[in-house]
Amino acid sequence: MEQSSVAQERLALALSEADRLERLLREILLYAKPQVLQLEELELNQWVTKLFAELSERVNAAGRQLKLTTTTQPLTIHGDCDKLKQVLINLTNNAAEAIGEQEIVTWSLVPTNNHVSIEIHNAGDPIPPAILPRLFEPFFTTKSTGTGLGLSIVKRIVEAHGGQLSIESSIDQGTTARVELPLTMA
Repeated sequence: MEQSSVAQERLALALSEADRLERLLREILLYAKPQVLQLEELELNQWVTKLFAELSERVNAAGRQLKLTTTTQPLTIHGDCDKLKQVLINLTNNAAEAIGEQEIVTWSLVPTNNHVSIEIHNAGDPIPPAILPRLFEPFFTTKSTGTGLGLSIVKRIVEAHGGQLSIESSIDQGTTARVELPLTMA
């Protein structure tokens, strides 16, 4: 039986809404679950380089560029590969969405005494100062299609690793998301 064009449009809208609600429910469940980590020893220069290669294609396909700066110093952490991958994907997607075509998102590994920061930077328009403190609030979003759970989940993952997540943004410096993780001591 053929459906009228109005019925087909309604069905397409209903299916689209069902998909959106399913994604929202998945994110709510992910946020509600305690973060259980499958820790393993990771050398960050190698691990980030491999992930960078995977994500570069996706970012380049969206018309943006991804640049990586590692160190010669070995940087070893105990981390959950899948969860940390989710962190970097989310932060990179946010950074790439905030800039124009052919602009650059930069990943940098910055070691300090007992920690390493993975910094994700773009030179796009700054995040308004009134919004910065609310970025990690569950369900807060400035995106028309966002659920407002991405950064909340990312923050919980970083904290479960004993780390800290911060975001700084200004007209002069652009925006930097900083994931600070403890290094393992030899």
